[in-house]
Amino acid sequence: MPCTWKRITREWLPASGLLRDERPCFEHFSAATAMNPTTGEFSCEICIPVRPL
Repeated sequence: MPCTWKRITREWLPASGLLRDERPCFEHFSAATAMNPTTGEFSCEICIPVRPL
């Protein structure tokens, strides 16, 4: 599990007052946030379906 996913699921989610529901998680990448070949940086949306506690 990549570092970002670990931080979200182990740190942010438990502190958020939300629970993950049964729908799948996914990453959304768009052409507008494609990887910068010079720096290797990119952006994506991490989508985690949640429900209240």
